[in-house]
Amino acid sequence: MRTTHRTLTSVVLTALVVIAFTATALSDVTPQRVMSASAFHAPERPNYLLWYDPIDEESEGWTHGDYTADAVTEFHVDAYQTHPDGELSYWCGRLDPAFSGGDGYGNSWDQRLLLPPIDLGTTVVEERSWGMIKADYRDAAVAERRAASSDAKTRGGSTPVLSFSYRHDCEITLDATWLQAEVDGEWVDVLGPFTGSSAGWQESGVVPVDGYGDPLTLRFRFLSDGGWSDEDGLYDSIGGAFHVDNIRVYDFATGEDLFLDDVDSTPPQCVPAIPNPAGDWWHIHEDYCSSAAYGYGLDPMCWWCGDESDSTLIPPGLQNWLQTPFIDRYVGYGHVSMCTLRFSIHPEIPIGHGDYWTEEVTWDSGVTWYLMGTRWEDFAQCHGFAQYAFPPEGLSFYAIGSGLAAARWTLYTDDDGCGPGAAGSAGISLDHTWLEGDYLGSGSESSWETIRAITR
Repeated sequence: MRTTHRTLTSVVLTALVVIAFTATALSDVTPQRVMSASAFHAPERPNYLLWYDPIDEESEGWTHGDYTADAVTEFHVDAYQTHPDGELSYWCGRLDPAFSGGDGYGNSWDQRLLLPPIDLGTTVVEERSWGMIKADYRDAAVAERRAASSDAKTRGGSTPVLSFSYRHDCEITLDATWLQAEVDGEWVDVLGPFTGSSAGWQESGVVPVDGYGDPLTLRFRFLSDGGWSDEDGLYDSIGGAFHVDNIRVYDFATGEDLFLDDVDSTPPQCVPAIPNPAGDWWHIHEDYCSSAAYGYGLDPMCWWCGDESDSTLIPPGLQNWLQTPFIDRYVGYGHVSMCTLRFSIHPEIPIGHGDYWTEEVTWDSGVTWYLMGTRWEDFAQCHGFAQYAFPPEGLSFYAIGSGLAAARWTLYTDDDGCGPGAAGSAGISLDHTWLEGDYLGSGSESSWETIRAITR
């Protein structure tokens, strides 16, 4: 697994704690919902069980939902940070006083700017390599002679190329924009990623677009991951995320415009878009690699974000979140200096433009959520439980504020989803979750009745 893990530099000790438990450690868990807090006593410090859920059909207090149901389009025509040759440009971003610097972009955006279908023409007289086109481009005189020739004028779009002006500012590598073309119903990358800062407006140069179908269907697509943007203030962009202008598709040999949108001289022709609502796929399900395989006898149920009709595939376009109940870390214990949430998770997530999951925590009753990690399963395809099992991990809560604590996992998938999963469990499965506290102050280990009293 490749883990991209970024700590909050503005908050002390908000680091992701990854603790490798073995099946032997988990075998100490009594196979029942009501259990003694001492079952999770850690040798390095006196820990107390604050909340435990083995995940079964009686699990209560969890919530889940679909962020795409409330998504809005962010590409639009604007005069902000516009191209110097005009008054308007397309901008993926917004002016928002809540954003760092008052402008920019947010976390987990999936925004598209669609060009209308472009007719390239079907009459082809001469096959020309890209090397020949580049040679013409370097020699303007040769290009002019070709454009003037009657032979060239009859080709009708045999050498279609694209050019555009652009600027961008976003978190490098993890947030980016691509130019894509639709080929046989699937979107493929033509150019990109445009990531980091472009240091102002730039020109694309000549981009060949033959071979992507006729009519030609193009789009610009911006994706941001779950953290480090203007929204959370961890990345302060200058007019982020992406601007584009002077979009032109033309026949390189003749100079004939096949499509032109400079936003100023003609009405804007490109259409902002977002994914269709994907639905909420989190539910409690009998996991595909039963808990009994680990020999600790707990109910073989788990939370699963996946598709019952085809469990080998992750549904496309997901932004599905799952949240624990809110947990009181103080009642019955006094001051708790640190709490650790431990959970078993099995992900089958590939690396892609939009396939990943995030882990977040709150300790102020949900007023503020802190990103603890953004993760990908580094296998380039989905794999099954039988091969990889559950990798148990932990999140840490620190005693900042006096509110309730909770954790949240959010699964993001690309337009084509993911699959197939080798053992029919594509997506994310989450099991055996508990919160243990490092107790500082007077008192003794609590009974399960006390634990239930402080759990919400």
